Amino acid sequence: MLIEFRVESYVYPNGKVGLRDFEATFEGCEFVIGSTGSGKSTILKMINGLIPEFLGGVLKGSVTVLGHKPSPKTAFFVKQNPEEMITATDVIDEVIFPLIQLGLGERRRKRRQRQFARNSELLNCWIKRPTSSLLENCS
Repeated sequence: MLIEFRVESYVYPNGKVGLRDFEATFEGCEFVIGSTGSGKSTILKMINGLIPEFLGGVLKGSVTVLGHKPSPKTAFFVKQNPEEMITATDVIDEVIFPLIQLGLGERRRKRRQRQFARNSELLNCWIKRPTSSLLENCS
């Protein structure tokens, strides 16, 4: 099997339930469809390890990709609308997201975050802001 879900529940850090009682096996080229808020994006973020490794929250159950723990090295996705590609709520986490895609551990990522903050004057003024503030200032 390519991808297997045995998820009792996933709860986002803000307390919102993202997925409940989801069991599925994806063997090949398959579609994930559903209404808004049904968990499609949550499922995709689980496949590449964004949930729970990067976005946090509590996952009860398991997800395997090619028999292993999900990883951005194994699977990734590109959303249909580029403006929806922001993955983090803070600018610094967004900047270091490619390091997660490369599989760097948390200690190395944090060290790189500090290096970015010290070495980039432009980034330094945005570093502590939420990513939503980027859109407010782009007109």
